Amino acid sequence: MQINLSLISSSLHNITELSQKRMEVIEALKALGDVSIFKNSSPASCGIESATGEIVNVAYILTGGTESLFVKLFGENLSRLGNIAIISDAYHNSLAASQEICTWLYNNGVQHRHIHIPLHSPDATLNRLPTLLCAESPAPQRCECNAGVAATSTEAAGAKAAGTKAAGIEAACAEAATADALVKALGGCTIGLIGEASPWLIASGIDKEALSERCGVSFREISIGTLADKYLGYRELWKDHTLSAGARAELDEVLCRFSCSLEGDRTAEDLSDAAIMYLALASLCKEEHLDAVTVKCFDLLSSCKTTACLALALLNDNGIIAGCEGDIPSICTMLAIYKALGRPSFMANPASIDSDNLSIDFAHCTIPTVMVESCTLPSHFESGIGIGINGEVPLGNYTLCKLSGKTLERSLICNGRLVKGEYLSNRCRTQVRFIFESKAEFDAFCKARVGNHIILFKRG
Repeated sequence: MQINLSLISSSLHNITELSQKRMEVIEALKALGDVSIFKNSSPASCGIESATGEIVNVAYILTGGTESLFVKLFGENLSRLGNIAIISDAYHNSLAASQEICTWLYNNGVQHRHIHIPLHSPDATLNRLPTLLCAESPAPQRCECNAGVAATSTEAAGAKAAGTKAAGIEAACAEAATADALVKALGGCTIGLIGEASPWLIASGIDKEALSERCGVSFREISIGTLADKYLGYRELWKDHTLSAGARAELDEVLCRFSCSLEGDRTAEDLSDAAIMYLALASLCKEEHLDAVTVKCFDLLSSCKTTACLALALLNDNGIIAGCEGDIPSICTMLAIYKALGRPSFMANPASIDSDNLSIDFAHCTIPTVMVESCTLPSHFESGIGIGINGEVPLGNYTLCKLSGKTLERSLICNGRLVKGEYLSNRCRTQVRFIFESKAEFDAFCKARVGNHIILFKRG
């Protein structure tokens, strides 16, 4: 077997070091035949084609933030690559990036397979590599109407009996699991888009005009520079001790609440910067009359030298639904859940899949603090600067949900429970383990192509 192996990593990481840490997987591939390795390059760019089907093309996604690089490397040559295999593992947001890439391939009609190397017992998957690499790619499950995996009939009946508006909507979602049941809740809402979608969201775009016509939601585009300027203005007022009394009171409340929660080398200045970002975002949301907001937050790392993780969390606490990375389908899903059910939600990256236990680990650096029992404030994971949130999420019954498609016409809704999992330093800061209620629900998730973010909320 001839294998063209492309190792793909973001510029934030040393690809040579990451490759060395993945030698177990690379050696398993080498045992199958002749392997040509390309680091952040593609076989297509080197003139190697797979028209005969004898060459297996593999892209090993080592880190998150690599989706746009994948498109750059493979986008113009997909027809020459044949049936490409995407490999992910349990570290550095590899799985989340791989899912976004697989969604993009699916949207473009490209045959592919996704092979995940699990955190535990990787040998079983490695031993099956010959079969996995050569097997016919499964057809992705669209999940427009996941009635069979949405919720138990008992829960639906109980929700109906409760007679409340929220319970009634929850019952409808549980029984039908259609996107319409949630999308309609967006009617009359205004969502702020601060900055464009992050460049790695290659498969998470929507048709804003068509969606507005469908459900009556409106979008307000705001430049990331507007937020940065507002933040820097507030920061100057803070340093000059000339903040208004109201703004000072809000800031002091945040500082007082979280001053004992700093973790590692995080400083009081890191916390004050995070709190000032909250002031800036909250002020902008008020001025623009926003029901929700999503922020191209990584741009703030360079322009403001801080993160928006805590700011987004506090906005959610106060009923302004807030998400990161400029991800429109995710913020729409979060807002729909809040409007329909009155519940906050956690926007997270899938981090690791465990097929033996029907579980998936999720992680992200922000979460509404009303969803956690306690939290500490370490640095942001990818950048190592600013403030992230490491929250202790209460265990129990949760629902996994994601609206997707150009007009959010597709939905993935699965039930399960959160259990205690181990904490890993090479993931985003808040980490949870979700066990699906059934294998059907687990399989539905693995076959779905809904991008790199999933929304979780606690069932009532």
